[in-house]
Amino acid sequence: NHQEAREWAFDALLDHPTFAVDGSQIRPDDDFSIPVAAVQVAWFENRHTIDGRYVKDARFEVLTPEDLTVDFGDDRVISEQQVNLRRFELEIESLRETMEKLSASSGDAAKLPVAFFDSSLVISFADRLQGEAQERHVRAMVELLRTSEKTGVPVVGYVDGSRSRD
Repeated sequence: NHQEAREWAFDALLDHPTFAVDGSQIRPDDDFSIPVAAVQVAWFENRHTIDGRYVKDARFEVLTPEDLTVDFGDDRVISEQQVNLRRFELEIESLRETMEKLSASSGDAAKLPVAFFDSSLVISFADRLQGEAQERHVRAMVELLRTSEKTGVPVVGYVDGSRSRD
């Protein structure tokens, strides 16, 4: 029943820190003469303690025209891909920083922290990217997996409502 399920979850999660991150973005708008964009990454860290301690925070960055410009043939163009890329990198940076912090403060292997990443850990979309964008996506994911291995903090990738075909 519901009460027994809640009691089981309480006992199973007690003092097991969990951490989740997700991002959002505002793409450059053609209605503005200067192309700017923004990315935000929010996170929620739940220590699952008796006192109910948790951390809820966010990080926000404005992307300038220089951040948004890429080489395309002989031209320099504004690319929305740069917004997606920066969001992806910030999500992973936030996960890595917290994985390192949680592993250092944990000390108790029986109360292992777990990190949740709102995306697949298999970044099959990267094969459609070119040059630096592809390299930066792959590098960020490899760094995330290496941080997980180094800290011993498992990272769980999940996709809600995926229409993926891979």
